Amino acid sequence: METKAQFVLITGGTGLVGKSIISLLQKQKINYKVLTRSKNKCSPNSQYAYWNPSSKEIETSLLQKTTDIIHLAGANIIKTTWNKKGKKEIIDSRIETAQFLLDELLKHQIKLNAFISASAVGYYHISDKEKVYSEDDSSSADNFLNQVCTAWEKQADKFEIISQRVVKLRLGIIFAPENSAFTPIRLPFKFGINLLFGNGTQYLPWIHIYDVASIITLMLTNINLNGVFNAVSPKPISSKALSEAIKNHLKIKTLNIYIPSFFVKLILGEKSELLLEGIQVDAHKIKQYYTFRYSTINEALQDLV
Repeated sequence: METKAQFVLITGGTGLVGKSIISLLQKQKINYKVLTRSKNKCSPNSQYAYWNPSSKEIETSLLQKTTDIIHLAGANIIKTTWNKKGKKEIIDSRIETAQFLLDELLKHQIKLNAFISASAVGYYHISDKEKVYSEDDSSSADNFLNQVCTAWEKQADKFEIISQRVVKLRLGIIFAPENSAFTPIRLPFKFGINLLFGNGTQYLPWIHIYDVASIITLMLTNINLNGVFNAVSPKPISSKALSEAIKNHLKIKTLNIYIPSFFVKLILGEKSELLLEGIQVDAHKIKQYYTFRYSTINEALQDLV
């Protein structure tokens, strides 16, 4: 039986992570297509291919040559309102898109080498703020982020029936020079202000965008990588320590302004956990296979600021 040449399908490929992965795939000369609902972007020679999970549309010939899938699709958790409608959109955009792909692959009896799914460190139930959480720690699914990540990973597990490997990456807070979680952190410093939410001691399980893209690309090529991996920097940092590092890097003085927890909760409601809840996450497992370019925040700031 003839072995198919590697061909990667990417969902959610127009976002921050997707664009960075594409850049690496191009350098490694790995063939790929980005699934999009915009027909205007699609042409035989473009990097895009049309799909519409709602109307069950996708090109069968594209699936038949696919060897690997990177599943990044999902409504933005930060930008989407956490009301009943918004929560449904956040979950459905991850689960139903994956289910549609699985149904189509099963229908046409297509096997994969690897199904690589994004997840997040929100999977962990934070019961102890001093504990360092590893891949072996379970989720109690007692808040919305837990529920999203648990459903996300259970959906990925369904691909075990057609894929040699299923990889689930619990991503930390992604820092990039522009248009990332780092942007609103950096902005107040331009005005000599350092905003701290709560007491500022909450840990940020961060990771640089280069390392995210490199880890995901590694998952495509290393057949020994399977199961769950925390994709976070080996050096977690508190919100207050991050602010000090930025201030020292910029060599400026700032006015520290603490926003009380009760006020953040009053304004953001349930969504306030994104700012107030901190967690330390262990990167030991992924470090056995990958050497971080940006393992400390000071290394990252050379690129971020």
